[in-house]
Order: sequence, then structure tokens, then C-alpha cells
Amino acid sequence: AEALAWYRKAAEAGDEDARTRMKKLEESRAERDDAAGDAKALSDRLAKYHREAELGDAEACFKLAKIYRDGEGVPKDDAQAFAWFRRAAERGHAKAQLNTGWMYQHGRGTEKDADQALVWYRKAAAQGDESARIHVKVMEENRAER
Repeated sequence: AEALAWYRKAAEAGDEDARTRMKKLEESRAERDDAAGDAKALSDRLAKYHREAELGDAEACFKLAKIYRDGEGVPKDDAQAFAWFRRAAERGHAKAQLNTGWMYQHGRGTEKDADQALVWYRKAAAQGDESARIHVKVMEENRAER
């Protein structure tokens, strides 16, 4: 608790490294509390991610997407997952771009759209995501065979 207080104080003074460390410490505590089944901790974490996502934090959008996709403490909701993946992807989050492509490719939470899937896979691949690169290659090979 004391370390978190010092990180918070430094973060409020503009120290980005302290802000990053504070977020990691808060998240590890939240995950530990969630694992213990603390419903309030999960609710607090969801509220925190929603606040951060609404302020434009791509990582928070990505985490919300995974929570809704996997049904972590909330009912599974592919439409919500897709919406949050897409928001994070639009902010340049490579893993969100990969997941957005996958959801378009498979029609999960959105209409199936191979063209859009390829767009998002290419964006993730351009950032070095190897899985996205493989998806692009396979999709392009399948198109060439038609």
C-alpha cells in the first residue's frame, strides 16, 4: 500500500515511469483480488477500465474487449468485445488490430467481412505482429487461388 501511495504521488507530479509502475501494481492487485473471487474488486476494475477507455486509453479498451469476449465476470458479449477491440485498434493497438481482423474474418460481434479483416490484419502486421502477418499471407493466398 505504501509503494502504491508513493507511485501515485510521483505520477501526479508528472512522472510517467511512476504512472506505469502504479498501473501495473494496481492491475496485479486487481487480478489477485479477482482470482480470490472478490466481486467488488472486479466491479471496480471494470469501472476503472471504462473510465480510462473513455479518456482514449487503448490498453484499457483492449482489456475491456478481452473481458467481454471471455465473459470475465460479465456475460460474454461479442458485440461489446468487437466494439472495444475496434476502438483500441483505431488508436494503434497492434493486438487489438489483430483481434479486430479476426472478428471481421469470423463474423463475431460484427458482420463477416474479409476485406475489413485483411485491412486490420495488415495494420497489425505492419507493427510487427507475427500472427497478423501469417493471417495476411493465408488470406492473400486464398484470394489468389479463386
